Amino acid sequence: MTKADSGLYQTSYVNGKPELTRRFDVIFGGVKGQTYAYWLANELFQLPISYVANKHSWINSPGYDSTRAVFERAVNTRCLDCHMSYAKQEAPELPNFYSGVEGFEKNSLVFGVDCERCHGPAAQHVKFHTDNPTEKKAKFIVPFSSLSREQKINMCAVCHSGSGSPIIKPTFGFKPGDTLSKFIAENRTSAHINYKFLDVHGNQKALLESSKCFINSNLDCSTCHNAHVNDRDKLTLYALKCMTCHSKRSHTYCTLTGKFTETMLTNNCISCHMPAFPSHTIVAGQQGALVHTHHIGVYPEETQKILAYIKAKKAY
Repeated sequence: MTKADSGLYQTSYVNGKPELTRRFDVIFGGVKGQTYAYWLANELFQLPISYVANKHSWINSPGYDSTRAVFERAVNTRCLDCHMSYAKQEAPELPNFYSGVEGFEKNSLVFGVDCERCHGPAAQHVKFHTDNPTEKKAKFIVPFSSLSREQKINMCAVCHSGSGSPIIKPTFGFKPGDTLSKFIAENRTSAHINYKFLDVHGNQKALLESSKCFINSNLDCSTCHNAHVNDRDKLTLYALKCMTCHSKRSHTYCTLTGKFTETMLTNNCISCHMPAFPSHTIVAGQQGALVHTHHIGVYPEETQKILAYIKAKKAY
């Protein structure tokens, strides 16, 4: 890793001699970790070293050869679809340099996830409210609350349905209310029915849909998640959302009620019924990044861990 006036760089060495240097041009991620890409003409490639937050360390980028520095993995539209709000494709300027590359118009990239990814095109909305500043009712924009349950879930599933499903066309064109199957061909195999075969990082949609809580209610992603507020790791807050359905009044309350205090149960509700499992997609060395599964269920082994922890805490 080197720093220069022109930016940060990764350099590979062979027998102590520098072989190849590439710049940190684009950063992906930020919570579980980060990975990086560099521009070669109008094509993007992943850098060989990534960063993981839980170990506060640098690692070989997931899936890379550990015996040599690899700079040849192309970053394509499927990667950008979920990690950016827009990227305009164009013919690669070096089409035969590496296989599987795509070209992008550099100045077209819209980094991060912006309002239009969830609410649709906003040019008319902005113009109208700029011209009519006293009008407080949103015009020419799609309120998330106006969507049906399926449409809400599909809106989130644009990015949260896993990377294993073939892409039909870039989801940058997906608008609220569109049909997801026109953009992504969901792989309806037995793996998608059995939550144990689904990766906790990617396919939260299928994991949620395999849950009895989902099947027996009208909940959708927004029941628990507020896209406008960062509630990450606030497990007690999420547990309180569970309690809106699971209560003594509804006769669907926790079977451990009465054995432990309500506070103890609430503090561990998510850990018991949506435990964090290692991802097979985001792997740092031998350990996958821990992500809470969205298959809501009963996990006896996890429950025993929580019970042992609570008992030990009470004894102390």
